[in-house]
Amino acid sequence: MKAKRNHEMRDTIFRAWYEYYQASGIGPSYKELMVLTEIGSTSTIHRYINMLAEAGLIRYQPGKPRTVTMTTAGREYLEGMVIHD
Repeated sequence: MKAKRNHEMRDTIFRAWYEYYQASGIGPSYKELMVLTEIGSTSTIHRYINMLAEAGLIRYQPGKPRTVTMTTAGREYLEGMVIHD
């Protein structure tokens, strides 16, 4: 059950990041993602950003703000999420 929750939360953060990026042209900060997803800590956001990177959906430069970029696999995954919802 926990794996499903992690997957759902990861997808929620991924969508929030993407929607913010589409609207503003830059990625949100961890604090902005906290507000967008109603998650209570930046460490939780960081953990899920790492999960997205490990899954190959995004890449980022650790220690540098707003460096998250979507990979080709991330675009394909997001398109699948939109089609199947």
